[in-house]
Amino acid sequence: MANKETFPKWSDYLAIICLISLGSCSNAKEISSEKELFEEKISQIIDLTDVKSGYFSDLFDSVRYVLLQEDKEIPLVHQFKTIFQDDFIYVSDIHLNNLHKYDLNGNLITILKSNGQGPKEFSQIEDFQIVGDTIIIYDGNLGKLIYFNQNLEFIKEIKHNFSSTNFYRGKNFNLFSLNNVTNSQEVKFVKIYDNKNPPQYFTATNQNALGRVRLLHGFVKNSNSTEVSITLPFSHNIALFKEDGNLKVIKEFTFNIDEVEEIRGQIKIINAFIPFGEFYFITVFFGKNGFQILLDQNSETKYIGKNLINDLDGLNYYFLPISFYKDFLILYFPSIDIYNLYKSSEEKIKENHPYSNLHNFVNENEKELIGDRHVLVFLKLKDQLPN
Repeated sequence: MANKETFPKWSDYLAIICLISLGSCSNAKEISSEKELFEEKISQIIDLTDVKSGYFSDLFDSVRYVLLQEDKEIPLVHQFKTIFQDDFIYVSDIHLNNLHKYDLNGNLITILKSNGQGPKEFSQIEDFQIVGDTIIIYDGNLGKLIYFNQNLEFIKEIKHNFSSTNFYRGKNFNLFSLNNVTNSQEVKFVKIYDNKNPPQYFTATNQNALGRVRLLHGFVKNSNSTEVSITLPFSHNIALFKEDGNLKVIKEFTFNIDEVEEIRGQIKIINAFIPFGEFYFITVFFGKNGFQILLDQNSETKYIGKNLINDLDGLNYYFLPISFYKDFLILYFPSIDIYNLYKSSEEKIKENHPYSNLHNFVNENEKELIGDRHVLVFLKLKDQLPN
């Protein structure tokens, strides 16, 4: 396994990619309404004190690397939220506020560009969602949802007079995360009905809140149960919503762990809570130690591994899922990091994994990898996972 010091830009990734973007610039006023205090919680303790290093082969049977194609005139500068839908990849650029669409091989199909602050336009992508053939952009600065079809043609826009971060489009409602008050001890959600009924608020106590955040994963739907989940920032809690958008329960995790050295920019959060139908894949970091956890639908722990060692192709990197697709877990890296990691261990990797497709990937894309490009790593889950 690579030494901890060799992980590329560790503190920057934990502070930016896996966690949040702090301080959105929206000036919209929050809707005035009665708030509904929500206190139903389920607590679960997970013991991490004696967890040993795990291996990729514990959970995965293959690795595939995809280099995202670049448009030189409109580059992808800072990849943020990534969604897989209908064999396409949608990636938001948190710097230029464009939405890039690719096929599963990384070929660029089209770019939905931020183009202004007027009608039918957006200037900021606070969050986005793909619903069927419709692309929904939430511009938190302008306080509106803008709908486009797959040909990037404008459909409609809906104004919302409040400040929000992440959103979720349900069957006949929109659900928004309103954790927008600095030092607030509440995480608030509002459900807005299409039929103009009064908005419904849900409020969960959060003792360690530090301010407004935009979450990388945001609201995530479980295709198996229709449940919708979102991590609560500055805590180890998960909010679970029913299909109708009503808050079902707050799941509160307590992780027993030895004392660890803190790193810059790292805050308390569950970095990934990903539903795979029959189980949940959880990632949580303490210092430089990352823990990967599998829970079944009954919340029973099926697997815990620490700082997973890549024994499939020998390229060791930090383990932070940014998305998922069917039975694949998706990681992200700047291309130069993949290139440098490979070159630093090339001889050993070739010796231990001579037939890995990693060698062809690096050789065929060497010029692009040393540039400012982006790589997605597809990790195929095993058919038989630890039980």
